[in-house]
Amino acid sequence: MIRPPCRCDSRDRNLAVGFGSVVLFAPLDGRAKVAPVKRSLATAFLGVLVTAASSAGAFTWPNVPDEVARALSTDDVSERRAAAARLRELPAGFAAPLVMKALGDGDLEVRLIAARAAVEQRLQGAGDRVVGWLAESDPRVRLMACEVIRMSPAPAAVAPLTRALGDASADVRLAAATTLGVMSARDGVPSLLGHLDDPSPEVRAGIVLALGRIGDGRAVVPLLGKVQDGSSDVRRITVRVLGDLGDVKASSALLLALRDKVQMVQLEAIDSLGRLRSAEATAALSPLALDRSNPRVRNATVQALGSIGTPAALEALMTCLAGDDVNAERSAVREALVRLGDQAASRLVTAITSGASSDLASGACLVLGDLGNTAHTKVIVDAIQRGQVPARVGLRALARLGDRSALAAVLELLEAPSMSVRRIAVQSASELLDPSQPEGTAVDPIAAQLTEPRVAVEDRVALTELMGRTGSSRAGPVLIALAGAKDRRVRLAAIQALGMIGQAGQEKSLLEDLTDEDAEIRLAAALSLGRVSGDAGGRELLRRFGVASEQDRAAIGIALSGAMSRATDEAIATGAAGMLPTVREPMRDVVIEGLGRMKTPGAGQALAAVLDRALSTDDRRKVAEVASGHPEQVGLARKLASDPDPSVQANAIWSLGTIGDAADVPSLVKLMSHRDVAVAGNAVASIGRIASRDKRADAQQLCPALDDARSYVRANALAALGVAGARCSNGDKERSLLLADASTVVRSAAAGLLRKVSSSDGAADSRALRRCLYDDKSGAVAAECRPRPAARATRGQAAEPVLVFVVPDGRSAAQPRAPFALVLSNALMRLGIADRRGAVFEGAAPRGEVTLAVPATLSK
Repeated sequence: MIRPPCRCDSRDRNLAVGFGSVVLFAPLDGRAKVAPVKRSLATAFLGVLVTAASSAGAFTWPNVPDEVARALSTDDVSERRAAAARLRELPAGFAAPLVMKALGDGDLEVRLIAARAAVEQRLQGAGDRVVGWLAESDPRVRLMACEVIRMSPAPAAVAPLTRALGDASADVRLAAATTLGVMSARDGVPSLLGHLDDPSPEVRAGIVLALGRIGDGRAVVPLLGKVQDGSSDVRRITVRVLGDLGDVKASSALLLALRDKVQMVQLEAIDSLGRLRSAEATAALSPLALDRSNPRVRNATVQALGSIGTPAALEALMTCLAGDDVNAERSAVREALVRLGDQAASRLVTAITSGASSDLASGACLVLGDLGNTAHTKVIVDAIQRGQVPARVGLRALARLGDRSALAAVLELLEAPSMSVRRIAVQSASELLDPSQPEGTAVDPIAAQLTEPRVAVEDRVALTELMGRTGSSRAGPVLIALAGAKDRRVRLAAIQALGMIGQAGQEKSLLEDLTDEDAEIRLAAALSLGRVSGDAGGRELLRRFGVASEQDRAAIGIALSGAMSRATDEAIATGAAGMLPTVREPMRDVVIEGLGRMKTPGAGQALAAVLDRALSTDDRRKVAEVASGHPEQVGLARKLASDPDPSVQANAIWSLGTIGDAADVPSLVKLMSHRDVAVAGNAVASIGRIASRDKRADAQQLCPALDDARSYVRANALAALGVAGARCSNGDKERSLLLADASTVVRSAAAGLLRKVSSSDGAADSRALRRCLYDDKSGAVAAECRPRPAARATRGQAAEPVLVFVVPDGRSAAQPRAPFALVLSNALMRLGIADRRGAVFEGAAPRGEVTLAVPATLSK
């Protein structure tokens, strides 16, 4: 059984604990906060819980396709049926011609089995082969024809589908309407309108949905009457579609629907009025926004008022804000005001500066914080200092605002009489500080609090961590002293913090901690040494690595790899390379990783020399993984991209996404159809990454991968289009995947693309996202379809190195060569198998959440 995917967030560059026992991941040059790990360092330093599976993909004997082809040609019906059943097991490249042949078989069962295989393998062109099935007598055949055509649209099917709207079977009528909608068949609109009074409510609802998906304005007036349909489902969908079509002529009918006895119809009407920005609806909506008896209706109304955005709607929201709960982490009222942006900001500032009540001023400050305009920093600080806004609320607002100029005001509250205020001040200061931007002025106020005898141990730990987030070498003496504290929690926090402040004379102390009896202390020291050591520390760590026991080498290896990433002494590269012949597995991967992370020409040459000598697949796989650290050695990645071992290819192809250019795209396009899912998936990802920085690369070449039979390849193609800022044609294919793909992974990726990059038909994108939000059976996919504010620019590094250890479910140690699917914050998946330590090194992970998903070999 697969456990839920493990998540960890690199925005704070934290180590996190998963399922109570296993550390998830480590950004290697971030300023990490290490979570407790009750486990031997020798067994695992870090890990990610995921069920391991064999790295081998499905294997097809070379003679099997020939056997199936022969069986499909026999006169024996039972043998042809058995052969057709095997089509679903064949790789798409072998199966395609056989499926097309079987679609024309004289036996109905053979054709139905082949059609199912065509749908599962997303065989393009199959739709044209089944158009004639719509006139067959068996309803199963007509239904399957609709399903195949939805997957592989056929323009010639529009007329037969419109005739099928009058089919004797309600299931067929519904399938035909749905298919016309998926095809965005405007020629089918008159027929769809002519069947709005179908006797089946399910079919009527499907026809209305199809009209909404097509988005033809001719449907507005006929649909007005369906607002009073006898079926609540038809009324609900009609109200939603009227909002989708965007014609204000529907406002009166929608106002009528506000009085519907079914709440879901009311909610849809409220939402549609908001999307129509119907000014006349404000008077009817305002009382609903103040009625707290029904939170769902109130929240929907507040969101609608935010969408309408008229002065009257804004005033209604301000009235709601005055009664809002400022202690709630999220608020529909605040979110609606945030969406109004500058229009709301001026009104909020006026409310605060004109002496508004504490509740209204508090809510206004929180909204200003979420708006992120640093021009409002003084307004919030002044409101705190004059007591108009409680400090605990104002501090939250300043943390959300993210303006470092507010840091002084926040640090003043470290001395507040209230313990709760002091703790919130520590949290807020932590949000404002970024170790990559040293802030020496914050050191003294924090140090002063650390000397206070009244400070509880948990607060002393938080202050120690905050000291690390200053990123300032001035914090060195304080943290070195705390690293010798008697309390283990304080000591551990100090050791971790020493890795955040750059060079501050802490290497001697950390090297001593590297030999501590406590495994967690050794791990913290190793991580911190890896983040701050340079040439001197690198030389010492290399010496220790050469003489240490296998158990001690584990921690030293983490530190050495990080130190080499900053080292400039070519002697370190020479020494590391010279050590390789005597280093046993799995520590060889530590040395190769260090050479990949070291940026000197000598390290790149040493890496190339490793490849020249590498006899094992493991060595080649690791060189392929870390080649991304040496753009001058791009030839290594290009060479290994054609390695006979797919796991080596997969790593090399991913590296090409980092250091390759437009010249590599043609070879990557060919690899999109590779039989190994990791090779194909990484190829589409790398095309998107290259296209994002090299405008000579054409991201449109990703579009054929949207029809790949493997869900992870389709999902990565969608994510790659998003990274490249591209869409396919008018976006029909991506919308179809969002609304009809069987894989939740693919639908989630499609939702992310539609939210991020608009197609030439932005209105159709919005309609698809709305339909997904309300209709998708997966809560996770529906959440991806929900509108959200634009992400703020990330402070500090845009990318950072990350090390992940893959720990199989039920084990206590990382699994060498375990399959993995690493999902980055830009939604791209890196696929492959882990190294000999069970580790995955990602040299340039975009800042944000990093997730291990179910390996591709186990995905559906």
